[in-house]
Amino acid sequence: MPQSLLQIVATCDDAGGKSAQTVCEDYFNEYTAGNNGISCLVDMDNREIYIATAGMAQYYLNDDTVDYILDEAYEAVSEELVRALIQS
Repeated sequence: MPQSLLQIVATCDDAGGKSAQTVCEDYFNEYTAGNNGISCLVDMDNREIYIATAGMAQYYLNDDTVDYILDEAYEAVSEELVRALIQS
């Protein structure tokens, strides 16, 4: 990946009525000065994980790759929730 590729990872408890996509893109725009990068949001309010790509990052993480990452993430989160419920 290029050295100028920026990465933001954030969590959100209150999306303020915004979609996960909007919050994710807002974080990226607020905390970076460039337009090449990846932003990942774990949105607890909307119960969604969202990944946005911008600029050159779109070539490294295309839609199929993002979908795969999200599928794996949701599966891992679901398995962890089941374990937590069984232990409680």
